[in-house]
Amino acid sequence: MSSKKLQKNLSTRSIFAFGIAGMVASGLFLLPGLVYGKVGGWAHWVYIASGILIIPTLFSKAELATAMPRSGGAYYVLDRSLGPAVGTVAGLGTWLSLIFKSSFDLIGLGAYILLFLVFPIKPVAIGLCIGFGILSLTSTKGVSRMQEIMVALLLVGIGYFLATGVFNLDHNTVPMEQAWSTTAFLESIGLVYVSFASLIKILSMAEEVKDQERSIPLGMFSSVLVTMVIYIVGMVIIMKFVPSDTLAGTLTPMADAAGNLFGETGIIIFSALAFLAFSASANAGLTAATRYPFALSRDRLFPDIFSKLSRFNTPTYSIISTVLLMILFVLVLSPEGVAKMASTFILIIFGMLNLAVIVMRESQISAYDPGFKSPVYPWMQIFGLTTSIVLIPYLGLVPRMAAGILIGIGLMWYFLYGKDRRQSSSALIHLFSNLGQPVDAEMEQALRQNLRERGLKSNDSLDDVLYRAPIIKHKPHTDYHDILTEVADLLSERLERSANEIKEALIKADEQGKTPASNHIALPHVYLEGINHHEVAIIQSPSGVYINSEADPIYGMFILVGPYDNQRQHLRLLAEIANRADQIDFEGEWREWNTTRIRHELLEADHVKEITVSHPHLQDQPIDHLWVHNDCLIAFIQRNGKMLIPHGGVTLNQGDHLILIGSEEGLEETADWFEHPQFDLTPRPPEQQKVS
Repeated sequence: MSSKKLQKNLSTRSIFAFGIAGMVASGLFLLPGLVYGKVGGWAHWVYIASGILIIPTLFSKAELATAMPRSGGAYYVLDRSLGPAVGTVAGLGTWLSLIFKSSFDLIGLGAYILLFLVFPIKPVAIGLCIGFGILSLTSTKGVSRMQEIMVALLLVGIGYFLATGVFNLDHNTVPMEQAWSTTAFLESIGLVYVSFASLIKILSMAEEVKDQERSIPLGMFSSVLVTMVIYIVGMVIIMKFVPSDTLAGTLTPMADAAGNLFGETGIIIFSALAFLAFSASANAGLTAATRYPFALSRDRLFPDIFSKLSRFNTPTYSIISTVLLMILFVLVLSPEGVAKMASTFILIIFGMLNLAVIVMRESQISAYDPGFKSPVYPWMQIFGLTTSIVLIPYLGLVPRMAAGILIGIGLMWYFLYGKDRRQSSSALIHLFSNLGQPVDAEMEQALRQNLRERGLKSNDSLDDVLYRAPIIKHKPHTDYHDILTEVADLLSERLERSANEIKEALIKADEQGKTPASNHIALPHVYLEGINHHEVAIIQSPSGVYINSEADPIYGMFILVGPYDNQRQHLRLLAEIANRADQIDFEGEWREWNTTRIRHELLEADHVKEITVSHPHLQDQPIDHLWVHNDCLIAFIQRNGKMLIPHGGVTLNQGDHLILIGSEEGLEETADWFEHPQFDLTPRPPEQQKVS
């Protein structure tokens, strides 16, 4: 299996573009006629209701995507939360639903082309499918750039349409030509859900997003908000400017409305926009769908060939198989049928994602650390799960039968092919741990790997901890327990805990298998109650130390001790230490480094500065009242030969020496402030406090 990783090329703008393209394409350019044919003048209320009902799933997806940003998003989070059998079904179901949705987009594209060309449309759709496949093979970054350009042009055109339409609306209400029907209304809501497949696309590509905890929620929420405004206003305009008998069932509602607003020129322009919208949506759908076979293969639930990456770092065979299935669906499926099939699968996945949030939260796995947390938990998730249960029956017997067949095939595939190839734990098992069920460490290890890839949060501080960390050179005649004794002695005064308590906690954690060790490094770590900051000890062992008799020799150790009530930050710091350690050759040059070189290689900050507290106004001032540049950290305070940890409760004395690390500019500006301090006695919020 290839060891290459997908590149992080996607920004907030990319997330917005991938999200809004699919929602606008099907929701505005194709579905209005199908929805109007079922509910008449109630159509815009269908869109309003759909927007309200999608909110719980939107929150759940943002939480899961920022906690587990991995390729094959829905599959990955459901596999890790509900187990590999459910994950296999979800992976296959989401893959097919995205292919259905992209096929639906290409069918819609064909409907608009038929307004101008007497030409077989399916060959055109197939040609576009192949073209997008080639683009996906060469570069995700190229896909995202093309997506952003297409969406920008699309929004300009739609904005002009909405502004002109609103300006020409009269003040009469939209007529309700059709009698109210609960069945038709709920069926229409389910049909509109096909548009929200774009949210699955975002979840699928979360691994490739830069600044995940900010970009993913912001991209999701903004795309849905803008889309709902477009849906509601656009639907009202379409119903006003397209005659009822024409609108019911049409596949070109935007061209029909534009013709009445702008004449023949409007039909041409907005058909071109439809071409752009469906192309952008199909492009995004294809890109997202290809990540599911890749993720299944990476977990050994699909043949290994699907996880191979090309020289462009794209999943070659996953893309080819997805393109071939899209071509098949374009050839055999009709618009409403494929929309209902896609919506059914999407509602099933949405329901399971809401359930996954509940399972992950209640499992209380410390490594589950989402960058965004859904509000109103668990009622938000219960509402979202109920929505799926209520809407699925209204989409018809055939989609339900197809979903049932898919579930059966997925379970058979798992038990006949995947079960023996991959044994795994899940968060669901952790819910039963208090009942005596065995729980292994795989789930937590998987989540810790996600923490490594995400990196530190903005208010996490590691450089100061590493700078003040004692560096111990291991003596050949001492063993692992001797090292723990020495570390515990060094850290006991800083942590205000007995050396024996620290040592016993580290030994207990090691006996429970909680010490990560590989590639000749080990990361012993433990939480202690009643402490308020983190400490690290660095061990350099030129001759190697053995943690157990079967393991390889360990040449480097980073022993982390942190607060029990801040376990998630503890795990982020541990993950970042592992990231920085990955850049070091522990079997080679590390064994010869002096302490200065070790500290230099581990720190991200470039400069160190010492400040002596001399200004009288600084006497007895609390640390959290000081001004410190954003690119600067107070590593520790030296007072009368002792080291103090600069947490918020520490106050300054005349003659204290502050050790600062950071950028040259940050250090200089901070030093200037200490010479001429000006106080805002309101403590800064935690995210702005650059102290331990």
